[in-house]
Amino acid sequence: MTSHLTSHLYLLLEEIRRLVALMRRYWMDELSFAITIYLLFLGVLYMGGALTGQVVQEQAKAATLVGMLMWQLSLGSMSVLGWSFYNEAAVGTLEHLYLSPFGAIRVFLARSVANFLSMLAVTSISGALAILTTGVRLHLPPLELAVILPASVAGTYGFGFLIAALTLTFKRTQQVMQLLQFFFLIFTGAAVPLEQMHWSLRAFGELLPRSFIQI
Repeated sequence: MTSHLTSHLYLLLEEIRRLVALMRRYWMDELSFAITIYLLFLGVLYMGGALTGQVVQEQAKAATLVGMLMWQLSLGSMSVLGWSFYNEAAVGTLEHLYLSPFGAIRVFLARSVANFLSMLAVTSISGALAILTTGVRLHLPPLELAVILPASVAGTYGFGFLIAALTLTFKRTQQVMQLLQFFFLIFTGAAVPLEQMHWSLRAFGELLPRSFIQI
């Protein structure tokens, strides 16, 4: 049992090392992604008052900020499996993963965890810098964030496996991932609170994995 756990931990560490190597190799792309997230959070904190015609309360800003954080992590968890299957199939190494001692499923699960940790770090740092830039005082419960946020994002990995299956079947699923991007932006309450939607849309949004953190 101990050796089995150690081998899976070794697999996770190797996937993290692989991801760090890719980030160092393509640092400009990662920097651009971090700046994009930073500007997105600035828009959430600054533009909210302009859109509503009044100053948005700190509680509403905190809820929106957590919603955008949830949205970004959900996108990462959904797209990593689809892109991984697509890239591995494109370069002809997908069959090698199925022949590995761990199997393709365990490899992709470890890759998903490594990607989640990377997305969480980049998104959290960008969000913190946006908060410092705007000077907004937000009360974000760290314990609830640490427990509920990963549990909420875990539900989106089911969509990731769905995209992976579609990728293996139809080869190109980039537009499907873009569709799900805006789908989750609207129906998880990240951009528009579910309470402001029609009851039918609100009931549908409640079925999707999202953050239930009370701020």
